[in-house]
Amino acid sequence: MTVVLVALSLAVTGVSAAPAPKPDNLSKAILSYFSELEGTPAPAWLTPGMRVVYEITSEDMKDPSKNQSGYLVYDVVDVNGDCVVNMMSSSEKLSEQPLGLMYVSGLFDYPSIGRYWISPRLFEKGFISDEKAAMLYNTTINLEGVTYAVGVISFESTSARRTMAFDKETGLLMIVDMVIFDGAGAETAQTTITYKGSRFVFAPWYGERVEGLSTDTVLSYKAVYITEKEIEEQELAFKVTENNGSWALLEKKHTAASGSTNSIQVISSSSSGDIYVLWIPVGLLSGFSEGEVLFDEDLTSSTVKAMGLSEDPAFGAVRTILFYDRAVQIECTFSMTTGYMVSLHQKPLASGIPEVIYTLVSVK
Repeated sequence: MTVVLVALSLAVTGVSAAPAPKPDNLSKAILSYFSELEGTPAPAWLTPGMRVVYEITSEDMKDPSKNQSGYLVYDVVDVNGDCVVNMMSSSEKLSEQPLGLMYVSGLFDYPSIGRYWISPRLFEKGFISDEKAAMLYNTTINLEGVTYAVGVISFESTSARRTMAFDKETGLLMIVDMVIFDGAGAETAQTTITYKGSRFVFAPWYGERVEGLSTDTVLSYKAVYITEKEIEEQELAFKVTENNGSWALLEKKHTAASGSTNSIQVISSSSSGDIYVLWIPVGLLSGFSEGEVLFDEDLTSSTVKAMGLSEDPAFGAVRTILFYDRAVQIECTFSMTTGYMVSLHQKPLASGIPEVIYTLVSVK
């Protein structure tokens, strides 16, 4: 197969209009009761580069063998007057630490309310009527040795009861408790989400414009997935649907040998560091030193390190960037000429995780 790499001009990158928020059903329900929140700004702490981590536990009340625990990780990508853009990852737990980030998606929320915050104005005296204020229960909770004054909101339907505690000062979500009912109204399952911590995660490419991911660019890879039982080869394509300066929205499309396809939306952002950094400015790549730790992430026990230069048979000089945590070690190589990720090799460090190999076929 002929390997083609098309270098894109770095001079001009079209920037799309701000994306429209797509709140989840719970956010919509809260806004329907507290309509005063519409149009209020995002909390001051909600800025690009912020990472917020939660522990999640799920209990099956009929079959304890199905109980699960893990983590939810939210990265703030962009904040503007109309929308907050987030990346969400989830993982299982190993020795009280995340076992690799297994699932990543893009989330688009209102500045006033999202998956893990609400405008703290809701808790200001006189902001809402006394009738609505009666829906809020004020108390204190202690998490990780810190005491928080919280406002508690509860919603109940025929299928579930959701109770949320928000820090009154910041609007940050502290706890979610969700109980699921069966058709007869009996409690069958419970999920609890608890705040673990937050911090800024600044990679060296933080704030850079993702100029190599201009709108309509398509990166095509050969993808190989290796498990104990089988080896599966697929076609993998990342199509850039929006370039918004420091981040791009992409459609990630898998095509199996059978011809079946599966697509999800992912975000490539300069405000976070993960394997969806599909393009790094060449100037940054050349400035890295072999063995240099680009950043450590204590909340998820993960590290990103710059490795040495080598020669790729198809793409010439490449720089290896190593991503690793308790679950996987992922070696990604980037072209020193164009900045694109030309290969990825995921090596599992824990059971149940496949070995994965990506090889760049073309950039169009």
